[in-house]
Amino acid sequence: MLKIIGLLTVFLSCCLVGFYKAAQTRQRSEVLKELLDGMSRLSYYVELSGPEANHIIERCFKKERVFIKNGEIRFNYEQLGVEDITFLKEFFGGFGRQCSAKEAQRCEAFTRQLSKRLEEAQNEGAKLFKLYNALGVLSGLFFCIFLL
Repeated sequence: MLKIIGLLTVFLSCCLVGFYKAAQTRQRSEVLKELLDGMSRLSYYVELSGPEANHIIERCFKKERVFIKNGEIRFNYEQLGVEDITFLKEFFGGFGRQCSAKEAQRCEAFTRQLSKRLEEAQNEGAKLFKLYNALGVLSGLFFCIFLL
């Protein structure tokens, strides 16, 4: 009886780790989608009101995702890849330094690039989601068979 409980615990813990990793792969695409929505709103507001960074950033993005600290635009880069972080640093590092027409064009160009990244992240996330789910279940079965 004790051995069955131990095997069940090992199996469930492996499955939970697989499900957790699978959920993490979905979070990257959700964060990118949220940033894409904010960037499209940003290009709209820049066209209307000019490149005044402070109030536009607060209006377009959620405060926990993109915020202004000590006069600099910062962002929360949890769940993002290294390429995504450098892409966003490049965008936010140069934001507000040009006239509103050029800034709006720049926002639209970065929005197109970000939509491509989102598409790639969704495709990759779907593949990895299935992989991590299967890997969790199969590793749990493997350990249970191994311990029998």
